[in-house]
Amino acid sequence: MDVPHLFIQNQKVNEFNERVHNAATGEKFSIKAIDSVIGANSAQLQDKILSQIPNDPRKTKQIASNLQLSVGERTEMALNVRTDDGMTNGAGNVVKKIHLNQISKPSGIIWVQFDYSDVGEKTRHENRHFYVQGIESTWTPIKPITTQFTVGRNQTAQVVRKQFPLRPASAKTIHRTQGDTEQKNCCKFQH
Repeated sequence: MDVPHLFIQNQKVNEFNERVHNAATGEKFSIKAIDSVIGANSAQLQDKILSQIPNDPRKTKQIASNLQLSVGERTEMALNVRTDDGMTNGAGNVVKKIHLNQISKPSGIIWVQFDYSDVGEKTRHENRHFYVQGIESTWTPIKPITTQFTVGRNQTAQVVRKQFPLRPASAKTIHRTQGDTEQKNCCKFQH
């Protein structure tokens, strides 16, 4: 299971990642994004716009509506969070600890260990006050981010989403792996 699985279609990637998540033995979390609408004059308009948000991260700046994670699960950064520290879209890691301030909400810290020790080095140094008993010095804190995207027929409604910038990565599309250096000798390719 720790060999990267490559698929041609996003649907197959999602199905495989879901199977891996369901089979995971670590503590599991379902983290629901917090969405809000910019400039909605009424609660009715806001609800209408929120109902139009697609459940496809490719249409919401790569940030999931409902992030399913478990300790020990393989993930990657879903977007560029800190390019000067290697915390860029696709940076692979393993979830080590999940500490939410509010259950099921994007709050607190998700601790990950990046595949390469230099990734997240500055972030670890700047957040050293968070390293208490039970937190290893090689783990990097990932905090929720906010991003903005448009929805609606004319793509004019502005939505702000708060969520952790991670996505499951036990499987990827071949397209997404272009330029990656895999640490394993072989990838499992499936149609």
